[in-house]
Amino acid sequence: MAHQLKFDPTSDAGRAVVALFNTKKDMENPDGTLNTGDMINVLNDWFTGLGIDDDAGPVTA
Repeated sequence: MAHQLKFDPTSDAGRAVVALFNTKKDMENPDGTLNTGDMINVLNDWFTGLGIDDDAGPVTA
């Protein structure tokens, strides 16, 4: 199945989403499984890279 993106992958936010997705795909085992603990670490690092402080609570617009 081909991707049917509902966001602009050339925008700053879109590039961040694509990078996170590609990181997840690179981490998958040959059978498609994923170590979810490792993925949580990647996700937390991704948030930090976006300037989100996990200790500060929810982000509001």
